[in-house]
Amino acid sequence: MTTIADIRLLSQRKARGTYAIHQNAISDDGVITVAVPDDYEVRVLHFTRHDSADRPSVVDTVSVETLRQLQLSPNGLVAIGITDDDFYIFTNGRKTRFLTDRRLAYHSVALSGNSRFAYVASDILMHGYAVGIGDTSNRLLWTKDLQQPTELVAISPNGKFIAVVGSAGEIIILSDARDTLVTVHSGLFPISICIDNDATTAVVGRDMFDNQMKAKVTDVSGDYRLIADIDGEPCGIAVLPGGNIVAVPTAVDTRSGKIVFAGTGEGVDAWELLIDVGCPSGISLSPCGDYLGISTRDGAVYRFEVDSVIKSGTSAEQAHQAFEQDVKNGNVAAALVEFCSKWVENQTSEYAIVAEHVARDLVDAVSNLTLDQHHAFLQQLCGQSSKLIIPSVFTIAITQATASHVRRAVETKTSSVSEQLDVLASIQNVTGILIIDKELTKMLQAYIESASVLVYQEMSAAIQLGNLDRASELAVKASQSGVTSSIVHDLHAKVNLERTLQDANVRYDAKDFAGALFGYRKVLRWMPDNREIRARIQFAEAMVSDSGLQDRFSRLE
Repeated sequence: MTTIADIRLLSQRKARGTYAIHQNAISDDGVITVAVPDDYEVRVLHFTRHDSADRPSVVDTVSVETLRQLQLSPNGLVAIGITDDDFYIFTNGRKTRFLTDRRLAYHSVALSGNSRFAYVASDILMHGYAVGIGDTSNRLLWTKDLQQPTELVAISPNGKFIAVVGSAGEIIILSDARDTLVTVHSGLFPISICIDNDATTAVVGRDMFDNQMKAKVTDVSGDYRLIADIDGEPCGIAVLPGGNIVAVPTAVDTRSGKIVFAGTGEGVDAWELLIDVGCPSGISLSPCGDYLGISTRDGAVYRFEVDSVIKSGTSAEQAHQAFEQDVKNGNVAAALVEFCSKWVENQTSEYAIVAEHVARDLVDAVSNLTLDQHHAFLQQLCGQSSKLIIPSVFTIAITQATASHVRRAVETKTSSVSEQLDVLASIQNVTGILIIDKELTKMLQAYIESASVLVYQEMSAAIQLGNLDRASELAVKASQSGVTSSIVHDLHAKVNLERTLQDANVRYDAKDFAGALFGYRKVLRWMPDNREIRARIQFAEAMVSDSGLQDRFSRLE
């Protein structure tokens, strides 16, 4: 059963005209910055930062016309704002216009951290819509055309994912590489949208069929993991880590509001946190889910601390036992993925403690694999969904186990050149997925140089015996195993040249002069001073020419 254990009010500040906060306005340290109008100067805004101890300090003061939407980074050093047709960027006390060479109508913007932002805009006549990504150095990174009118955009705190929702309810999740990850219809007339670092996207709005306020959560699978009814008039939405709970600030009447927490049927029962003064105007949740910020229409900003955000029915010990059983069944990658998924859903200190024991079990399990099996394990792990989080305790264990496998393979040499090349091929597969340390890299390079000498010696011996096929086979296998020695490459070229010459001689003796010419000319480029080849080329050319004349006379007759 998923529950929210506790939520405590840390501080509240009030200043007339304070702008509504946005999704990424609060940091993992509980720091939040708000924009407050000057009491005397028209069009002057003060960016006021509230640290974890709620000590206010003015970070920047700017002069700007009335903005329809304004978003600030938690430290207050970066801000973006829009009017109907202007986009402003505020950095280091300077104000610049974005895309001054374009005539656009801006509908929504979203700021991520201190550098990137996303926007949706249309042309002045609202015939075409697009979503774009830029940074605070006033660069446009990319744009993507949209097929329908789009009003809202959100960007993840790490800037890796962008979500847009159209006025007809269609949700599009994009990566920062402009790839469309998922397109799904929400069935809502949207009011607010948000997205977290795992691309989990939440939208709140009015249902198109029953006219009820609802919140819906989806991820890159395109399936809805949460659908909840919302009581009141919402003004924003935040999704808590794990994607099973949403927080929605709603208005009760013109003077008061509340935060509604809702989850899945198996998860949280909806409950409400009443706000005594003012209707909410915005919400912000720190990426780790520990701090929640709420702004109200009368200029107040509330900061809450959220404890034990998510706890599910699977204990850390049960997850460890399941991991051990999956490993015994022979699927180490699936066992690790399952444990990580449960940890992401629970996010408790018990899981963090048990993970140390699981990491040791993981090293033991991986150490028992062969190098090829280890490669298959890494491939399975990398083939999982991009939303999977593998904590550092496991990535460190996997890296160490990989280094141990490679070191053992390098130190265990055999006298067989073919076996050494097979080992190198397996190492190349593994190191193509994980990077090894400098010391081991040097050992591997020495191993490759040693193998290249052996390959050269065995190729030379095969050539002397006239076994060109064996020499060529060794050269190809060496190249596939990562042995790129110049001496091996040059010897392989000589082998190919000799095979071409042999083939040309066979064709010449069989009076296939056209086929022989092709081979001789190819060899002549490498042996221009060979008189015998030149003589054979001249004779073959004459024979080919005479043959052509005879064919013509035959056709005339």
